Amino acid sequence: MSSALTLVDHVYHTYLEGEGGDGVTFVAGRVDTALEVLAGNGAFRSGQSRDVQKWNGFLEKLCRHAHVHAREVGIQALERTIIELERVHSSFETGSRYCDWLVHLLRQGEHVAVRAKAAVVFARLAATLCVTDTIEVRKAGVQYAVQALPLCIHLIESVTGDDITAGLMTVAGLEGVRGVLAAYPTCVRNPPRKLAKTINNLLDDPSEPVQQKAAEAFAALTFAKSTSRTGGERGGSSEPAWENMFSTVLSNIINILVRHSGADKLSAKSRFKEVLDAHSKINILPLEGGQGGELSATFVPRRMRGLCYCLVELLAISPLSQRKGASPSTMPTGWALFVLDQMVLTCMTGVDQSTTQSGEHNQASIHVLLFHSIARVFVALFDALGTQVLKVYSACASLIVSVLRWTNERKLPSLRLDFFNVARAFLHAVGPALTQS
Repeated sequence: MSSALTLVDHVYHTYLEGEGGDGVTFVAGRVDTALEVLAGNGAFRSGQSRDVQKWNGFLEKLCRHAHVHAREVGIQALERTIIELERVHSSFETGSRYCDWLVHLLRQGEHVAVRAKAAVVFARLAATLCVTDTIEVRKAGVQYAVQALPLCIHLIESVTGDDITAGLMTVAGLEGVRGVLAAYPTCVRNPPRKLAKTINNLLDDPSEPVQQKAAEAFAALTFAKSTSRTGGERGGSSEPAWENMFSTVLSNIINILVRHSGADKLSAKSRFKEVLDAHSKINILPLEGGQGGELSATFVPRRMRGLCYCLVELLAISPLSQRKGASPSTMPTGWALFVLDQMVLTCMTGVDQSTTQSGEHNQASIHVLLFHSIARVFVALFDALGTQVLKVYSACASLIVSVLRWTNERKLPSLRLDFFNVARAFLHAVGPALTQS
């Protein structure tokens, strides 16, 4: 073990000492070798062994090196070290040191690629430190999380361009935000000024991966706000807070449909008018969009797709999903199904209107892409409701069958496959009750 570290130390001083950095690639290979040797010999199991201490010293040199590529090597090595420590169930006594290095690499002025990698690694480290048995380590994690959160927001704001690289950097920054909020919800007691605005803006991003990660951050923020109000560090979410946010997202979708389709056209053909529950009051919320408040044809499906992602992520943290078999007292079931039904009708109309001259439907049209997102919401909703779906069995079955027939007639196989998955989730939810009866 010591011989591997001696070799790495020698290579470092030979090729990276000073400002040059010409031997970064050579050092990276030796770093990988040393880490494999240390892991293979169980060095990380002993925690603060001499070899691990020397290894940590070497990592710090890399993470604080003047050459940007050396710092990138340091982050990659640090991430692999964290993974190895997780594997051996380490108590992470050095967790605060790792946090310090990562916050240093997240600082303003650092190269954006380095900051992006540091954000992702910090999210992973935070998820581990928040559940460690060592109180001092958990407290240190909170302190560094408070520092990291605004730096992740600044990273997102620093990304320029609309290419793939810019999208990956934005996703990395959002992952840092999500990881901090999920691990340490108390960070929202004094949140960065632009936290909510940054997340909400990215829900409208043209990039689907960015929208997905923004939705994850949105759900994490909702979870953090609800748990911080109840005084818990990582407890279950507050039911009123979750219900309020879930209903707000649904209301925003209805707001868009009203603005886009006209209020008189809504609910005319809905299968769920008769099952709207006490939570189903149509609360139209203010919405910004486009010049003079107009909503463009491309903006509407993109915004609704982002909101669909939010619904999926919110359902994953719902009080109902955390209490299997519990009564869904906080689930506005009828309201949710009514909104989803209206979205299905809107998408069907949009796809039919975008038929090409050859009579074929564009598989990549924005309405088809939105339809895929709607299918994911149905699956998440049925999974959360379980046997409670029986209350709306006929209406749900009618909707699924009609969509399957429609996708078959329009020759949309990928969308038909999505709604086969919806049908499977529906039958899985109601199956136990049907079997008993």
